Amino acid sequence: MAFDLSTYSYSDIVDKIIYACSDYPPDFKKITDLLNTGFDLNTLSPHGYNDNMLSDIIDSYPSTRELRYVYCESCREASCEDCDLNYPEADGRYLPYIVKLFLEHGFDCSKDNGKAGAQCLANLISSSSDKYILDAAKLLLEAGADPNFIIFDDTNESVLEYVKDESSSVLMIYDTEDNINEYELSNLFSTLYEIMFACIHKNCFSDICYYDKAIGRKIDHIILYSKTENSQGIFSDGKHTQCFFDHIVFWCEGTPLCISTHGDILCDPGIPSKAKAAKNIEEYFPDCTGNKIEEIKLGKFTISRNSKSCIEELICIRTDNGKTILFPLFSREKLNDKAYSYFDVI
Repeated sequence: MAFDLSTYSYSDIVDKIIYACSDYPPDFKKITDLLNTGFDLNTLSPHGYNDNMLSDIIDSYPSTRELRYVYCESCREASCEDCDLNYPEADGRYLPYIVKLFLEHGFDCSKDNGKAGAQCLANLISSSSDKYILDAAKLLLEAGADPNFIIFDDTNESVLEYVKDESSSVLMIYDTEDNINEYELSNLFSTLYEIMFACIHKNCFSDICYYDKAIGRKIDHIILYSKTENSQGIFSDGKHTQCFFDHIVFWCEGTPLCISTHGDILCDPGIPSKAKAAKNIEEYFPDCTGNKIEEIKLGKFTISRNSKSCIEELICIRTDNGKTILFPLFSREKLNDKAYSYFDVI
C-alpha cells in the first residue's frame, strides 16, 4: 500500500522510486531495479523547497504510520481486518536500508553545496521517531553529511542546533492525549544530537546507541565517571542521600549504559574513555549487579517520598530480581554553579 505522493511529482521514474520506498514493507528488489536505471538520485524537489529525493522519503517515514494517524481515529469499522492501513508494527526499521541503497547508487551528501546531506539529517526529526533514525544518521554522517551546515537561513541555525532545540521543544508540543511518549522522543533526539556532536569533533560516533541496547544484559559493574581528577563521589545534599556529578555508567556485558546529571540516557563508550576519574559505586546499588536489566522506561511515575505519594518525571530501570533504579529526568540541582543529580534504589 503506497501513500499518495502525486502532489510531489518529480518525474515518472523518480515518482516510481519514491512510491516504491513508501510501500510498507518495501520491495527492495523493485527499489534496486529502479535505482539501477541510472537516474540522477540528487534531483532536487520541483517545488523549490530544500528537499531532495532522499530527504523527501525520510520526512514522515513510514507513510503508513502517518496515514493511520489521519484516518484510524475517524474510522467507524468494527474491525481492522483486511484494512490496507493495518500495519501495527510500522516503524522505521527499513529506513536505514533505504538510505544505504541511495548512497550505494550515487546519492551525494555534498551536492547543492552540502545541503543535500544536511537536509536528510534534519528531516530525521520528522521521520519515524524511533531508534532507527540513529542508524540512518550514522550512514549519512559516514557519507559526509555535515551537521554544522546552516539549514535554516532565516534563523542561521545549523542541523546540530536544530536537533538540540527539538530535543527540548518536543516536551512542550505533546501532552498525554497525543499517545506519544514525549520523554522518550526528547531522549531519542538528544541521542541523535550526541552522535552528530561526536562526528563534528571527529570522535567515534558509530558505537553511540539507543539505551535499549542494554535491556536483557547483566549489570557487571556500576562506575561513576568524572571529568576532573578528583571526583566528589556519591554525596548527600540534605534532601537526597545519593547525589552525583557527571555520569553514572552501568557496564552491561560490555555495553556502557550512561546516565547524565541532565537526565539523558544512552549507550556511549566515549563517556568512560574521556573521563579523568572513575570510581566503583556498586555499594550504593544493593542487589543490582549480577542481575539483568529487564526494562527501561522514561515518563511520569508515582513514588513515595517522606511517606507521601508524588508524581515525578523519571528514568525507571528495572532488573530481573525486582529492583528498581530511579533517576530524575530533569534535575535542576546545583552546587557551586555545577549541576548534579541523584538516584534512588527501591
